[in-house]
Amino acid sequence: MPYSVLAPIVLAVCVVGAYGPRNTLFDVWVAIAFGIVGYCMRLLSMPLAPLVLGFMLGPLFEQSLRQSIGLAGGNWLNIVNRPIASAFLVAAPCLIVGVAVMKRRSTAIKRLMRDSASET
Repeated sequence: MPYSVLAPIVLAVCVVGAYGPRNTLFDVWVAIAFGIVGYCMRLLSMPLAPLVLGFMLGPLFEQSLRQSIGLAGGNWLNIVNRPIASAFLVAAPCLIVGVAVMKRRSTAIKRLMRDSASET
């Protein structure tokens, strides 16, 4: 099937699927908004998998965090005092910064290689 026929069919099915469960237009607008977000992410070459994983694992994480804080008597510091949790809390920002630095270095190296190739 050509794209000009398939795209409107898929869009109509998505709109009906968003409207169907609760019969509200709000759900349709949310589906359209996330479609635009996904399109923008594709234009910016951002991976969609981390976003999907975040939406799938977010509620489970929230429930586990609430349970941990409840067991600790409402004290947030008990989470930080545990060695494994502390290691994860330290490792997460380190990994984010490390990936950002490595990406910046790789783009700089690619730029240098391209510039040196164009000079010769």
